[in-house]
Amino acid sequence: MENNNQKAPVGLRSFSAVFGIVAMACGVLGVVQMSKVLINDFSASDGGIQAYLTTFVVYHAMWWLFFASLAVVGLSLIQASFVGRRNNLVPGPTLYLLGATLIINGFFLLMFGQAGWAALAILSGVVFMYLENQTVIA
Repeated sequence: MENNNQKAPVGLRSFSAVFGIVAMACGVLGVVQMSKVLINDFSASDGGIQAYLTTFVVYHAMWWLFFASLAVVGLSLIQASFVGRRNNLVPGPTLYLLGATLIINGFFLLMFGQAGWAALAILSGVVFMYLENQTVIA
């Protein structure tokens, strides 16, 4: 029988905290930058057509959602490291959302002719969605 009250080793807790801080910082910076891009999308026009009527606003909104999810993942890792959790380090829906936004943006990149970046985004999204089920550390 597994003891769920056992705390994670100090090395793992430190790694989780550092990785969480980096993920949260990248997520917050991404949200700020994508917010600026989204504001520009709604105020710019492209040949007389408002930019919010194009696919770019959806593409940028999905990146905003990705960065917001990344910030939540970072916050969850920081919190898990302070508590010393060994399982459920990051809530499942957050990782699913992170992966789903990457997959959707991968298809946008494919539509924009960026096959290499699209493959990387789609594969990364699948990995994040798989990791949701693998956040238990023995």
